[in-house]
Amino acid sequence: MLADIADWRGVQVPFFGHMTWSTAAPAWLARRAGASLWVGRSVRIGKQSRFKVMIKELKVPRTEKPEEDIRELTASIQRQFEAWIREYPEQWMWSNKRWRDEDMPGGTQD
Repeated sequence: MLADIADWRGVQVPFFGHMTWSTAAPAWLARRAGASLWVGRSVRIGKQSRFKVMIKELKVPRTEKPEEDIRELTASIQRQFEAWIREYPEQWMWSNKRWRDEDMPGGTQD
């Protein structure tokens, strides 16, 4: 499931110092199913088609406040992506717009 895409119907969480809309589906599904949640990435090695694949388990909060648990887990996912992007920024690509103009400081309001 792609979790590094914008979802204007999702939840707002911090990402690179700005609030952004992120999909809550992975967090919702993990919490609802009582499952673990793992995030992953691949890093290109050299200029050939060789990759190192890494995964990391994130703690799924399960308190009496499911909406807060989902928001916290979604924020945790985005923090992990941000850390990975900072590590290898040249290897990250977005195919969608992460921030709407009105969500940025000084942005336009509809």
